[in-house]
Amino acid sequence: MENHDGPNVTHDPELVAIKSLDASQREYFKKIGKEMYGHLKFKGVDLMNTLKPPKEDLRAFVSNQLDDGIHPSALTEGEHKVMTDNFGPKWYENWGYVEGDLTEIITVDRN
Repeated sequence: MENHDGPNVTHDPELVAIKSLDASQREYFKKIGKEMYGHLKFKGVDLMNTLKPPKEDLRAFVSNQLDDGIHPSALTEGEHKVMTDNFGPKWYENWGYVEGDLTEIITVDRN
């Protein structure tokens, strides 16, 4: 009777491939692994990039969203602030919107 309590490692393609290597091939791949990853330190390192993007990138991102048709009411409070900081308090007029569009859809046809 088979044991189904854990993963079946006898059919793991990675393990099968590793077992099929001879000693010189294993040493070769071990050397490559050390060259690729031997200088990296993972302990005590935060791997997530938590840096905020530059303001220029945020401005460009939000501007592109508006150019592509996203409505100002769909933007976050932070995105509204980025636009106000970069284009002034009536920034929405640059895209054909009115102040009320910041919280609800008022302007439908901007042409």
